[in-house]
Amino acid sequence: MKKVAALLLIAAAWYFAGIYGQTPLMTVIIGLAVSAVILMVTAFYLTRNTEVFLPKQEDVAFKNIERVYRIETKNSSIFPVNRFKVFFSMKYPFDKAVKKRFNGSAMGKRNNDSNVSEFYFTAPYCGLIRIKLNKVRVYDYLSLFSGSKKLTQEREILVMPTAKNMLIELPILGMYDEDPVADSSSNKKGDDHSEIRNLREYREGDLFRHIHFNYSARTGELWVKEYQKENDYIFDMVLDTSGDEPPSMDYMDAFYEIIFSIILTLITHEVMLEVHWYDSEMMGIKNMTVTNEEEARDLLSRLYHSEVICTKDTFYNEIGNLDKKSMIINTKLEWYFMNRAVFRFHRETLEAELSDEFFRLGR
Repeated sequence: MKKVAALLLIAAAWYFAGIYGQTPLMTVIIGLAVSAVILMVTAFYLTRNTEVFLPKQEDVAFKNIERVYRIETKNSSIFPVNRFKVFFSMKYPFDKAVKKRFNGSAMGKRNNDSNVSEFYFTAPYCGLIRIKLNKVRVYDYLSLFSGSKKLTQEREILVMPTAKNMLIELPILGMYDEDPVADSSSNKKGDDHSEIRNLREYREGDLFRHIHFNYSARTGELWVKEYQKENDYIFDMVLDTSGDEPPSMDYMDAFYEIIFSIILTLITHEVMLEVHWYDSEMMGIKNMTVTNEEEARDLLSRLYHSEVICTKDTFYNEIGNLDKKSMIINTKLEWYFMNRAVFRFHRETLEAELSDEFFRLGR
């Protein structure tokens, strides 16, 4: 708008100066026109020498907690950039692109030093946010003219839930010996490695340090050592993401909150979890062993990057190939243990239910 107004003003002044034969005024107008051309060239020059990118940073945020994110600008020209705009989008995979703008400035330095600017955002859902730089627009020193160029860099931000400390009562060891949920073996960190119980084929999620390298080298396949340990719970957790219709993001958000809180609470009770879910892209069941908070966060990252939604027939045909499971959590927010309903959560009151309800897994 400023550019149009300035050009119209110069044109009008030139017209009236010509009519009335005002030579000094015409000289001034010529000077203004030359200045406008210089400003236009300057804008394109600064645009060419301005680079915008996302620096390496921790790409993790927490739901409903404000997070700072950085944009780095490098001006390789000898002149400072007084004003620029960065156009970018931040969106969940299910969102339409929400375009955002960031305003800033960058000093021109011969040694190509960069300037780091910050903006703040709050993520409303657990899941994966993709941030994409679209273009940068650089202005001249009067903000009359500007040049722009496309940007292509993308990054991902993992939005994690804040776990609640749940009240969960575990079953008495041996209660389900006929269909055991507790086993005497595990390969979790801190186990007593004095006695190897057996060897088994490697499964995704097994710890690297438990691979039996000599036997694996002889057979040409990866094998894992299982160690003996007393009084150690091992639960199977099946994440049922099947249904006639895909769940809404509100329900998926609550689903992630529930499984994360349950896992972290069970870990505090020295429970080892074998988690199973269906990946539609891989067309099969994926498995992961979870024994600590770091592995629980890694599990959520894998779920975020998996295509977990599938039909009921597909899910139960695949899960039928596994042994009978002890714990099921589905996207309707229902929790089952040994084919018994434990609780049905409600997304509207989820935070209170996770914090205040008492959950009994025994009979």
